[in-house]
Amino acid sequence: MDSYAYYPCQKQFVSKLFGSSRKVGFAWLAYLPEEKLAVAYTSNAKVYPVTNIVSGVIDIYYNEPFQIPAFESIAVSPEVLDKYVGVYSSPAPPVKFTITRDGATLFVQAGTQSAAPLEATAQDKFQILGGRVVFEFDAAKKQMIQKRGGPERVFTKKK
Repeated sequence: MDSYAYYPCQKQFVSKLFGSSRKVGFAWLAYLPEEKLAVAYTSNAKVYPVTNIVSGVIDIYYNEPFQIPAFESIAVSPEVLDKYVGVYSSPAPPVKFTITRDGATLFVQAGTQSAAPLEATAQDKFQILGGRVVFEFDAAKKQMIQKRGGPERVFTKKK
């Protein structure tokens, strides 16, 4: 099913909406008629946020500074990962995350949703959705901190 939307541009040098944008599955199209600029994006396994990709394209188009992101992953030993495996919960609002390990990868599962692989960015920090959601573990305190664009949420590991 096709869906149409307007995407606000967060750049200070472009204070208008990105014309008519069309998002179909993993494809994204935008046209700015005043600039005679068309942007097309497609992906088969999106990990990096589309907003960051399009923002980078706009930076390049307007000759603004742009740094290519580093997509390096950190290797964390299975012994360290095992310290994070478990069920974490928070009383307000009541949410439960299950952290599992398969080989050298941690997975997070919220409630009954499908498990998603976590990408290590440090020995105790992991991310999903291109960094939009970050999980930080404190094994000594048996805590997991979730950072998701708003206030941090602390979850406690069940015994």
